Amino acid sequence: MEKNPLAIYDIGNTLYEFAILNNSKSFNLALSGRYYIRSSGEKIDRLKYVPEYKKLFEYEEEGMWVLLDLRPLKKAIYNGKIKVEDKKFKDLVLKYDSVLLKTLTSATEDIRDYKK
Repeated sequence: MEKNPLAIYDIGNTLYEFAILNNSKSFNLALSGRYYIRSSGEKIDRLKYVPEYKKLFEYEEEGMWVLLDLRPLKKAIYNGKIKVEDKKFKDLVLKYDSVLLKTLTSATEDIRDYKK
């Protein structure tokens, strides 16, 4: 199992490999957004933590959810039609099929308090 860009284990690659084993397909969707508000009210800019998302965040519009299909870009990279110098960005594109960019959201409660 691999870690996602936030250093959290996710099952996307495992599902991809499982689909190959079963002669099937998978679709990996990343959910992201540049800004969010912690339950404390603090506004966080995720670009500080995941700079490889910078090129994707350019498509984010305030108050809008945006779905970016990365498959054509992934195909162009594999076919050598596009060269991507930024290794982290290239890894991001090759790892996911699409990215859903969410609008500014705020926490209803701190996830660390889930045991309460």
